[in-house]
Amino acid sequence: MPLDLRRPIWLVLALVIGAAAGLLLLGRNRSGELTSERLEEARRVWESEAPASYRLELEMSGALNEIRAVVVRDRRVVSMTAGGADVAPSAWEYWSVDGLFDVLRTEVANAADPSARIGAREVALLAKFDPTWGYPTYFYRHIMGTSNDIEWRVVSFAAE
Repeated sequence: MPLDLRRPIWLVLALVIGAAAGLLLLGRNRSGELTSERLEEARRVWESEAPASYRLELEMSGALNEIRAVVVRDRRVVSMTAGGADVAPSAWEYWSVDGLFDVLRTEVANAADPSARIGAREVALLAKFDPTWGYPTYFYRHIMGTSNDIEWRVVSFAAE
């Protein structure tokens, strides 16, 4: 006997499964939903507390499984490696803390209207920020209905 998708039980079941998936996603790594308000508050903390020079290591997960190491002096990236190999200076700006904030701002804007910006119906963004310095320590993006995830975490940060 074919399934009758007009029956309300399928709608209820779909809603329950969707809600459960959403709760699991939002509970991941004890991160909160990334909103423009949270992002701007963290950026204000960073701008008031940020050291001019620092070393940062990020662990990438998903399609890229590597460590990215960034050295910043006087608020400018002076070197960067990805998976132990030198990275061209043209990519450096995205991986400083200021660059990460800019990337996250773009992610929030894209998620606000995902169908127009990235051709998706729904996007989930999660983030954590360092309570002292304000820099992002964790980011996760999931485009619903795909396996197109981006995830990274800061594994070390040292002011110099």
